[in-house]
Amino acid sequence: SYYASMIGISVISAYIGLCNGNISEERFFEVKDKIIGYTKAVMDKFEYIDDLMFSEAQRMKDNRLFEIIADWNEGYSAQFVEQKFIECSGCYTHHFNSEEFVHIPMMLRAPWEYGEIFMVQESDLSLSRMKNTVLGALMQHRKTLVITDADPALFDSKPADGRPIEDPVFCILPKAPEPWMSVIMDFVPGSLLAGYHAALNEIFFFAGRYDFRKCEWIGR
Repeated sequence: SYYASMIGISVISAYIGLCNGNISEERFFEVKDKIIGYTKAVMDKFEYIDDLMFSEAQRMKDNRLFEIIADWNEGYSAQFVEQKFIECSGCYTHHFNSEEFVHIPMMLRAPWEYGEIFMVQESDLSLSRMKNTVLGALMQHRKTLVITDADPALFDSKPADGRPIEDPVFCILPKAPEPWMSVIMDFVPGSLLAGYHAALNEIFFFAGRYDFRKCEWIGR
């Protein structure tokens, strides 16, 4: 449904632009072709994404607190992933951008109790800031997943004092044809992780009202 909403918004926006003369008919169909191509590129990697998110759900199985950190376009996807965690397992979850992380969640006690999910697009103007934010999360011993279209080598940094830290886990997505298109598909890994986390903990979705194993609503 979220994917359908993103496609619907894109179609309406492009059609309004076409009717107002802001884009050409050629551009209108170019956007369509790029969205189709991007969707296929991500779905071609679905098995890899699915397996990795199941593995991450196992790694974060005991976590009951989650944070989704994202800037720019990914901030909207981060909010959706946050909502999926709440819907599926009822875990306390919030989303922040990299600036807010420094001033708010970084000050929380027992940060290692949080499962940390970063959503990063390489074209983001705040990429260097996000790299430092990932490092900050790792220094606080948070289990950290980075969902990105960037080369993991870009995040290869260590604390200045040389202390040992755990490496993040990376989920590498295909690059969107245009940066604004990333939100059409980048929600997929986090959404799968939310569902698997709930299932591994035998938590029924929607505050216990939906049995995911039988695909039945309870108490109706």
